[in-house]
Amino acid sequence: MGYSVSDANSYLVLTGGGIEDVKIVKKAWIWPWQRYSRISISPFDFEITLQAMTIEKLQFSLPAVFTIGPDDHIDALCKYAKILTGKTATNTAKREAAGTGRNHVQDIVKGIIEGETRVIVSGMTMEEIFKERQVFKTKVIENVQSELNQFGLRIYNANVKELQDTAGSEYFKFLSRKAHEGASNQAKVDVANAMMLGDIGEAEKRGRTRQEISKIDAQTAVLETQRKSEKAKADAELATTQVKLDMGINLTNIEANRNAEAKDAQLQRKVEIERAQTELERRRATDLVHAKIERESAQQKADAKFYAESKDADGLLYKQQQDAEARYLATVKGTDALVYKQKQEAE
Repeated sequence: MGYSVSDANSYLVLTGGGIEDVKIVKKAWIWPWQRYSRISISPFDFEITLQAMTIEKLQFSLPAVFTIGPDDHIDALCKYAKILTGKTATNTAKREAAGTGRNHVQDIVKGIIEGETRVIVSGMTMEEIFKERQVFKTKVIENVQSELNQFGLRIYNANVKELQDTAGSEYFKFLSRKAHEGASNQAKVDVANAMMLGDIGEAEKRGRTRQEISKIDAQTAVLETQRKSEKAKADAELATTQVKLDMGINLTNIEANRNAEAKDAQLQRKVEIERAQTELERRRATDLVHAKIERESAQQKADAKFYAESKDADGLLYKQQQDAEARYLATVKGTDALVYKQKQEAE
């Protein structure tokens, strides 16, 4: 009786009283009526070189390395524990049992891999195996894994190496030589094509360079022509605007001069009219004074003569008065006519 604990990469397999089949645990009390052993779940590499034949009856050697180990689930571990042999409680016996069990598992795995791989290869051509290696590898892994599931085993990794010729066969040797010669010839063709493409590319580049330069020169010439045209148009618009401004200024100056002249003529005419009126008034006043003086003088003379002479002189006096009145009226009319004439001339 005792308490037992497994390592991190192993489990305890218990059998005996109180256990119906097998029990997989990490730690447990071991009773005297029970037995236990340890199983490792660490994967192991399984290297195999398989001799197979294609559907074309071509033999070849297929080296492969499989990394296989127990699946870390209780059900799978139960299956794996059952294919291991030798369940004892002593350390020496356990080590021997572990080695015997591992060899037994490897024999089972080897038989499964060889059988499934031969079945797959027999239904494929050499060309298919060679060109579709990933598909071939996937088929092998799927078929082998489906068989290993019943033993609680799992494929962690599989690496199918280069296919090799068997003794007396030189298929891959000739195929490799053919590929080498084809690659060499293709390399020569590729070099020649590369040189040709290089020459063509260089010529195209030079041609495109000249085309771009010509295009740029043409665009530059067009732009310069457009700028010159726009400048000439702007200069013409500026000259037209300047002429319009000058014409407007000249018309304004002429109109101002004419207005000034008209206003000056109007003022001059007004002055002349006022001057003519003043002269008319002056002459009228002068003539009126002279006529009044003459009338008063004639009146005085007539009065004096009237008083000096007798009543017989009344007729003569009356005549003299009438003459004086006539001369006065004639003088007034002459003066008015003269003033009217000067006013008309002034207007």
